[in-house]
Amino acid sequence: MFDVCRRELGSQASLDVVRRVMSANPSTFSAFARRDKYDCANPRAEGFIAWLPLTSEGRTALLGGQFDGANPSPNYIAAQHEKPAALYVWAIYASGRLAGGVALAFQQMSTPLYSDVDLLAWGPTAAGRRLIDTVGFKPLDADEAGQRGFHIYRRSPQHTVRPAYDTYPSTTEVNTVTVVRSLDDLTKVMAIRSVAFLAEQACPLEEEFDGNDLSSTHLLGYVGDEPAASLRIRCFADFAKVERLAVRPEYRNSRMRS
Repeated sequence: MFDVCRRELGSQASLDVVRRVMSANPSTFSAFARRDKYDCANPRAEGFIAWLPLTSEGRTALLGGQFDGANPSPNYIAAQHEKPAALYVWAIYASGRLAGGVALAFQQMSTPLYSDVDLLAWGPTAAGRRLIDTVGFKPLDADEAGQRGFHIYRRSPQHTVRPAYDTYPSTTEVNTVTVVRSLDDLTKVMAIRSVAFLAEQACPLEEEFDGNDLSSTHLLGYVGDEPAASLRIRCFADFAKVERLAVRPEYRNSRMRS
């Protein structure tokens, strides 16, 4: 898989460099595979996402053009227990239906250590640029980055005032609903829809994720603390359209209420 990834992405990082980064911080890599091809006795990854938790020095070097992505300095990488100054999406390899695995891998970025850390990305391929645009990254201007092409996803603070139907988290309700407000929530929506539409119904990726997700309102339904269902609402001049309702198979006998 590594050789294929290097050919398709044009990566210059050697396997030794990848191993060194993983040894310094095992949280930098998440691998995934399609369930119908996965063999627990002989596990083989089909895709992966790699991100670098950057120190303040590393963030400055990256945006200033002094960062060597093929051989990043150890001084630029935060340790596994340290809170980074930024998370740099180093590489994503997920062709075809494997794109659904990206959402699952991104959930690691919602942990307390990373939840309020900005994400940085640079799309060297057309597919990569489409992906980072789809999930809400915005281009950095010249005042913020000396090197062109970088995008950022800024973590927005949680709203303190919520609508009446936004009941998650709740200490009294087992099944609750919340409005999607962050990249972390949106990746959960993508994961649920990938299970229901890509995996079960074999829908083409480009039809399921059609570019309207960033201009829509999304709701997430929870069973306890586990995301179980999602739907999308698109607002027009005098009406709203409810679509993309998806429920994970194991929760289809549950009731969502608000």
